[in-house]
Order: sequence, then structure tokens, then C-alpha cells
Amino acid sequence: MGATVLTIAAAVYGMEPRAMILIEPIFSAGRILLDEISVKDHPLASKSIKRTNNWKNEEQAWTYLKSKSLFSDWDEEVLALYIKYGMEKQKTGDSCSCAAKSRD
Repeated sequence: MGATVLTIAAAVYGMEPRAMILIEPIFSAGRILLDEISVKDHPLASKSIKRTNNWKNEEQAWTYLKSKSLFSDWDEEVLALYIKYGMEKQKTGDSCSCAAKSRD
């Protein structure tokens, strides 16, 4: 819900960001964002936490992302930048893994 929080913070606090890239911000009608609700009980966030967000390497992440409609028509250079800067390498034993950065 990071994209949602950034958008709300900009509006509430009168921030004027030079630019923001918001991928799938989860906006809800009414007070649902103000209510104390767990992510698993949120009608939209509960779906997003079930997504794959960890891959063995960049190539596996690339293949997965290109198979999804959101990323399927992204320019290859933009997708490469997304993988390079929107993900972080994790240490999991001897293997290299690539994980989406936290979406708190």
C-alpha cells in the first residue's frame, strides 16, 4: 500500500512531489484506510500479498513479470530498471535471490 500512502500523504500535507511512480495503488471508498484493519482482511490488499515476490535471480523475475498483463508491454529498458532499482538482492544460503522491495 506504499503507493496509496504516498498519495494520501502528498494530499493531506500539501506536499508537491516532483514525480511519483504509483504501481497499483490500492484506493478504497469510505473510511476503510482509516479503520484498523489487517492487510489480510483488506478487500484489495489481501489479494496483493498472495503475489509472487521472490525469485532465484533476475532472469526468473523478468520471466515472471513479462507473463503478467501489467508488465507485458513495458519497454525492456524500463523493466530492467524496475528489476534493478525496484528489487533488492537477498542472501538465502548460497543462492542469489531477487525480491520486490517492501510494499508496506
